[in-house]
Amino acid sequence: MKRLAIGPARDFPSWHWIGLDMARALGGSFATSLFEDFGRVPPSDAVVAIKLAPPLRFVRRVQAGGGRVVFLPIDGYADEAAIRADRARLGACDLVLAHSESLAGCLAPHCRRVGFVEHHGKFTLPDLAAWRPEGFVLWIGGLQNIPYLLAWIERHPLRHPLRILTDTENPRALRAARRVAAGLGVGLRFTAGAINGHEMRPWSEAAQSAALRECKAALDIKGDGFNQRTKPPAKAQKYVSSGIPFACNPDSEAARYFRDRGFAVASPDAEERWYSEDYWRDTQRFAVQLRRTIALESVADTYRAHIEAVLKD
Repeated sequence: MKRLAIGPARDFPSWHWIGLDMARALGGSFATSLFEDFGRVPPSDAVVAIKLAPPLRFVRRVQAGGGRVVFLPIDGYADEAAIRADRARLGACDLVLAHSESLAGCLAPHCRRVGFVEHHGKFTLPDLAAWRPEGFVLWIGGLQNIPYLLAWIERHPLRHPLRILTDTENPRALRAARRVAAGLGVGLRFTAGAINGHEMRPWSEAAQSAALRECKAALDIKGDGFNQRTKPPAKAQKYVSSGIPFACNPDSEAARYFRDRGFAVASPDAEERWYSEDYWRDTQRFAVQLRRTIALESVADTYRAHIEAVLKD
C-alpha cells in the first residue's frame, strides 16, 4: 500500500473539512499519516500539502527521494500576478489541485498537472429542506465578505427579512470588512445583534444547521475581484444540496458551476422565481444529483484517482 502524508495540520476550518476528512476517507486506499510541519514529514510516496504552500526546497527534496508532491492552495492567491510570482513552486509540484474550475484554469499554464476536486458536502442537511411560503433569507460567510452583500441589498432591497451568520468576534475579518466596505462606498453600522438593520448572529455549526433547516431561501453575492471571481461554489453547494432555494449573481463562479451542470440558479433580482414553489421543486430535484456528486466517498474517489495517476508517472 502506498504511503500518503497529508498536512500541515492546523486549527483551520479548511483543515478539518478538507485535510482531516480526506485523510480518513483515503485511509482504505493509502497508508495515510498526518504531519504538522514541512520539516517533519513521515516517510511517504506522496505528500499532499493543503492550504499552506510547500517550500520549493522541500518539494525538490521529496522528489529527489522518489516521492511526489501534491499542492492544494486555498485562498492563497490575491490575483493572477501572485500566481505568476509563484510559478516556480507551482511548476515544481507534481500535481496542483483546485476547488474552483476558474482558479484551475488560471493555474494550469504554470503547472505540470492540474486537477479539479469538489468540497465534500460536510454541511449538507441530512434531509432536504421543507417548502416554506414565508420566512427569512439566509446568508452565511466570513465577516470580510459582508460588504458585497450589503452593497447589493442597498440597491435591491429584499422582500423577506435577512439573517446573517458570520464570525462576529473576528477582529482581523472586521478590519478586512471595513477596508472592503470603504472601497465599495458602503457604511457598516453595527448595533446589538444586527448590521445595517439586518439580523446578525455568530456562526457555529449548530447555528448553521438550525438556520439551514428554518430559512425560506439563501443568498450569496460575490464581488468583482480575482479572489471573489475564483471562489469555489462550496457555499452554494451547501444550500442547493440541502434543497434550499438559492440565488447568486449570474456572473459568479457558483452560477457558472451549476449552469454547466444543467441547473439554472436563480438571480437574486428575480425574486418571483427565487421565492416560488416551482423553483424550490427544481432545487429539490437537482439536490438529489448534487448530493451524490459531493458525497465524501465520491470526492475521495476523485482525490484517489488524481494521486494514483501521479504515483504512476
